[in-house]
Formats: sequence, structure tokens, C-alpha cells
Amino acid sequence: VDLWNGVQDATNFGGISLQMNLLTREIIGIEDCFYLNVYTTDVEPGKKCAVMMWMQSGDYTSCSGNNLLCGPDHIVQKDVLLITLNYRLNIFSR
Repeated sequence: VDLWNGVQDATNFGGISLQMNLLTREIIGIEDCFYLNVYTTDVEPGKKCAVMMWMQSGDYTSCSGNNLLCGPDHIVQKDVLLITLNYRLNIFSR
């Protein structure tokens, strides 16, 4: 892992795991796919809130934690810290 100085720009999603696009049948994604997405509202420091971790469904063969179809908008309105993640799928997960 390369270190960085200053603030890390985390405004874009990290890469998704290698997988077949179910619509086009093309291989998409990258091997470097271990990323967390953390969503919250402006929570005041020290205030406790619920934490929800969502792992994509997809039979361990497709999908990612970047999927905006299950976006965070309605969840973080309730003072919930939402964490989604990307991890290796299919034969790359072993």
C-alpha cells in the first residue's frame, strides 16, 4: 500500500471486483478492489449513531458496494453511518 500525504480524495468510488457484466457479457472490474464506502450526514462529534454494513448480493459472482440502486440517501437521513464494501468475487475470492 502506498502512503499519501495530506487529505486523501475519497470522492469517487474505488474499483469493483473482476466480474462479467450480465448485460453485455464482457469482463469488467479490477483485481485491486478492496474498498470501503462510508456514508453519513453531518453527525456532531461524540454523538452516537447506528452503524449499518451492507455487503452486496450477487451470489459472490457479480455486483459491488458502489451500486447506487441501493443508495445511501434514505438511510443516512436517519443518523445512520452506512458502510458498503467491495471485495473479490468468484474464483478471485479464494
